[in-house]
Amino acid sequence: VYPANQAGSNISKFSVNPGSGALIVGGVQSTGAGSFPQAITIDPSGQFALVADGANDTVLVFSINPATGALVQVPNSPFTAVSAAGGNPSSVAVDPSDQFVYVTDPFEAQVFSFTFNAATGDLTPLASSPTASGNTPVWVSIDPTGQFLYVSNQTDATASGWTINGAGALTAMAGSAYGAEFAAGGNPTVIAIDPTDQFLYVTDVVQSTVVGFNIHPSTGVLSAMTGSPFTSGNGPWGEAIDPSGQFLYTTNDYDGTISMFAINGTTGALTPVPGSPLVYGTAPSSIVIE
Repeated sequence: VYPANQAGSNISKFSVNPGSGALIVGGVQSTGAGSFPQAITIDPSGQFALVADGANDTVLVFSINPATGALVQVPNSPFTAVSAAGGNPSSVAVDPSDQFVYVTDPFEAQVFSFTFNAATGDLTPLASSPTASGNTPVWVSIDPTGQFLYVSNQTDATASGWTINGAGALTAMAGSAYGAEFAAGGNPTVIAIDPTDQFLYVTDVVQSTVVGFNIHPSTGVLSAMTGSPFTSGNGPWGEAIDPSGQFLYTTNDYDGTISMFAINGTTGALTPVPGSPLVYGTAPSSIVIE
């Protein structure tokens, strides 16, 4: 698990207990990550970690040591992540085929698209980029099939959806010029999708909850989940789901903790894991599981 720390401008590394989902704090390692790392993701091959640096308008790419999990920045990193007008990249996602990367820019209300070289970690802008989004798009996430892309729009209090074609270009789902918009709490932030492609979760940093949705398997349209929203720690920002789809974690920016939940495989409902929340540090902002 790699939480990105805005206050420390670095990335930390934890091990995960495979049975309980609890985080093992001992042996934490740190790696520099630009000036203001806002989000982190790992590519499907597990070879690279990509970090959105809001202060420098770039994406940093790190190779991952398969034995130790240690991070080393690739030679051509960082990569410019926004247009010449400037912006503030807030999140980054890699599609399941390991071919495309998408970055949200809340300042410009756009999603930027890139091809991804899975051998070197290099990013190249797509000709179809950028794509206009809703107001203040802060997070982007792609479903496990690679068919659908979702963005959380803080100012609109919605989640928007697009389909992804074979060239990586985005087409809005029916219902909106900026993607199909779904109500997502009062201040939606980070989006996570479970590996079975049934459930989507959005953190609400103001209401301190996680908003859950069911995903339509053929259209990608979202519907409200029974029991949602689910109470988290204070100010949940980042979130991640483990590869087995059993556990969800949120980084709680306001109280310096990490909340741990078990996911009901049938309904998607969240239940706190014993020991949750875990006291972590200062303003944890993002989390990813390798």
